Amino acid sequence: MKNLNKVIISAFLVFTMVSCNGQSAPKEVQKTFSEKFASAADVKWEQEEPNEWEAEFMLNGKEASASFDLAGKWLETEMVVTEKDIAAVAQKAIDAKFAGWEYEKVESIEKPEFSGYEIEMEKSETSVELVVTSSGQLTIEKVTVEDENDDKDKSKDDDQDEEDEDGGE
Repeated sequence: MKNLNKVIISAFLVFTMVSCNGQSAPKEVQKTFSEKFASAADVKWEQEEPNEWEAEFMLNGKEASASFDLAGKWLETEMVVTEKDIAAVAQKAIDAKFAGWEYEKVESIEKPEFSGYEIEMEKSETSVELVVTSSGQLTIEKVTVEDENDDKDKSKDDDQDEEDEDGGE
């Protein structure tokens, strides 16, 4: 019985150590990463999903992350940028709808089928999350309105949920 307990404890410790940061991505993933981001520094790997690895790193002084499948295929890169880094045509689309709003967070997003930005903006008690393509197509993903008494979180599906709840009384 003591040996069984030792085996269980040993297995738990090994699992815990593997689950912690400091994981090592498969060789194909690391190879693709090194080719695509040769000047990356402070790389930390994490297995996001059973079939996806993500590297968090610094690139040219900016925080970045990149995702890969198990075969090493690049899936996505996100990089923290400033509003000054937004492409002019995308900035024009943002200014047309959100003049006077403050930028809270800007990330450059690159995928095989998408190039653009994820942006969080705020004005008074309202904040929005936007996705803007490099060509200027803008989509509002989420709107949050703070109430004096309570925080209200409005997203695309919330209005329908509220109608469903009211109709069920």
